[in-house]
Amino acid sequence: MNGEYWGIQNLREKINEHYLEDNFGVDKDNVDLMEHRDGAKHGTSKQYKYLLNYLATKDVSNDNVIEELRKFMDIENYMSYNIAEVYSDNRDAGGNIRYYKERNDSSRWRWIFYDTEMGLGNNNPKGYMNNTLKKFTSVNNEIWPDPPWSTFIIRSLLSNKKLETQYINTFADQLNTVYHPDTAVRLMNKIADGIRTEIPFHQKRWGSTMKSWEENVAVLKTFIIKRPYYLRQFIMEKFALTDTAYVSVYFPGKEQGKVTLNSLEIKRNFVDGVYFKGVPVTLTATPEHDYEFVGWKNRNEKTQSISVLLTEDAEFIPLFQPKRKSDFTDSVFFNEICFFQHESDSSGDWVEVFNYSKTDIDISGWVFTDGKYKDGFKIPAGTVLKAGGFIVVCEFADRIKSLGSVSIGNMDFGLSKKGEKICLYDAEGFLVDSLSYLPYSKYLHGEETFSLALVHPDSSSSAAAWVNEKSNPGEASNAYRSFLHSEAEKAYWTKALLIGGGGFFFILAAGLWYFRSFKKQLNKD
Repeated sequence: MNGEYWGIQNLREKINEHYLEDNFGVDKDNVDLMEHRDGAKHGTSKQYKYLLNYLATKDVSNDNVIEELRKFMDIENYMSYNIAEVYSDNRDAGGNIRYYKERNDSSRWRWIFYDTEMGLGNNNPKGYMNNTLKKFTSVNNEIWPDPPWSTFIIRSLLSNKKLETQYINTFADQLNTVYHPDTAVRLMNKIADGIRTEIPFHQKRWGSTMKSWEENVAVLKTFIIKRPYYLRQFIMEKFALTDTAYVSVYFPGKEQGKVTLNSLEIKRNFVDGVYFKGVPVTLTATPEHDYEFVGWKNRNEKTQSISVLLTEDAEFIPLFQPKRKSDFTDSVFFNEICFFQHESDSSGDWVEVFNYSKTDIDISGWVFTDGKYKDGFKIPAGTVLKAGGFIVVCEFADRIKSLGSVSIGNMDFGLSKKGEKICLYDAEGFLVDSLSYLPYSKYLHGEETFSLALVHPDSSSSAAAWVNEKSNPGEASNAYRSFLHSEAEKAYWTKALLIGGGGFFFILAAGLWYFRSFKKQLNKD
């Protein structure tokens, strides 16, 4: 600064209405931002005093009262905030509080976690042994740092049995994930390694040593590694629990469905999470659109959402199976897809759908999507796909020049040049056809607009069945027409060479004459 080396500095955003607007999309001119007990940094304290009065005068043990409370207080946010203060053993947490709510009926009170330099063992190298859970959830006869008013909200919430269970499980969820020693140490090492080479210069500037810094890093690491064990003991003591149990949840894959355990979305196999006996854990299995939930492996429960009181180690494996395919699967399919255009080409992305059957098909209400079914493009009412005909579904219907087909737009999404999966569903939501294609660079020769075209309808599931060629919306691909020519020639020669009687030269001459006539007719067609 001003030509003098100043060491490592921390630049932080000031927590004010501008911070809320920039980070959370809050209307800075219509928000109440509070600090300490009930001091208004911005706006007024009227709505916060209403929250406090609600908790003080209502029977919070009543679940209906809690459901009403959820309308103006983000309970999950507050629990995570409180758990963060407890975990970090923040010795300066009591009055160092920031919380806010926009002034409208749909907003809820939320809390901001900050000012933690007296946590993670910084106040005491053995801070990991401190029972901050008891301290932050009890009435303390202190003026500072944890007076009774600072624990009033969490004490009120924990008087409700369902919220007590939610708090215990949310704490366990976080100890098994974000506060798991492996995860937390990995993050701490990343941060420390990012500044380690600068520390000698910083310490020289401010009169300390590299050894001192490394010792403090070691204190942090010890806290992170040992803290979860002690917190689990404190939780069992606080809520009169006797023991822990291991819980494992197996992930079926994102294509099949989503699985949640309490507050966690399971995105990979979750093995040996530590939970508490006597406390019910909640699991929910939600199938993706193309799958259906059929049960939990080796368990009697059949519903998607289950609550299981833990008495021993438990394993949960959700079972999904594919839905049946549409009745139109063998009749209607993608025939051509254009997801790359030259910069001078403004026609936009499109797909061509082909009716391979001999019957007209009403495709009103069918859905084309490159993502979630619910976010797809719905085919307008009254749309009929003629037998042997084509329909082009596109971004810009007025820009597609097709021959003998109907162009339907305007779908509100394009197709990724990086490759993706596209799907077509019937009016009942069953899968008609799907196609996964690669990035455009895998197909592109030059920079001209091109399409992926189907060589033959009977082989659409094979990668070799698709070729890149000049876009040709509204009719059979060039590859398919070449295929038909080839098949016609083979059929002719097979027939010609099997003709009985007469000499070979007569057959050959007649065959050549017939073939030339046949080719002329094909070219006319």
